[in-house]
Amino acid sequence: VSADSNTIQDGGTETDQQNIDGDGQFLTVKNSSTLATGATTKAANVTGDSVTVTVESGSTISANTVAVFGDTTSDLTVTNSGTITASGTTAIDAKATTNATITNNSGGTISSNRNTIRVSKTGGTNTTGMTINNSGTITATNGSAIFGTAAGNTVTITNKVGGEISNSDSDNATIRVGVSSSVTNSGTIKNLSLIHISEPTRQAEMA
Repeated sequence: VSADSNTIQDGGTETDQQNIDGDGQFLTVKNSSTLATGATTKAANVTGDSVTVTVESGSTISANTVAVFGDTTSDLTVTNSGTITASGTTAIDAKATTNATITNNSGGTISSNRNTIRVSKTGGTNTTGMTINNSGTITATNGSAIFGTAAGNTVTITNKVGGEISNSDSDNATIRVGVSSSVTNSGTIKNLSLIHISEPTRQAEMA
């Protein structure tokens, strides 16, 4: 297990969990490198405030459970130009955070088996001041691409031109964040068997 700020840049695969536990610290994955943990280990375990996680183009953070975990932190910033993926559950778990910013740039992919970006859980504490900007791909096989059930969540989602947010689960909306949140769409948002929102500049309040 590695702790504190770290840059993974040797072009290989790092299998040790990264614990970013100090305020203002960072984790950067670059130069076609990979951070990949198996079993039930979170790949990037963020417990400090004002932490920055960056995945550059061609690089990857992956896990069987949660790729980036930042529950209850403040001012978390995740910027992805490569791949953040979880084969088991959630790619980015940011429940009960304050003022988190998640940016998925053009060419970036954030994906998981279920609830790819998790904002909150049933009966959980609200997430406030979260911003999600997407110009790449955010997708879930099951559940929602962006998921949160706490009614008081305040999340601002902007899906930009060329951005796609999707899921393949007919029982769950593609985006579920709460009535106090907003979605501005200039790209494509689609549930492959339930809903399709693709009109430029459409705004929606998600129940």
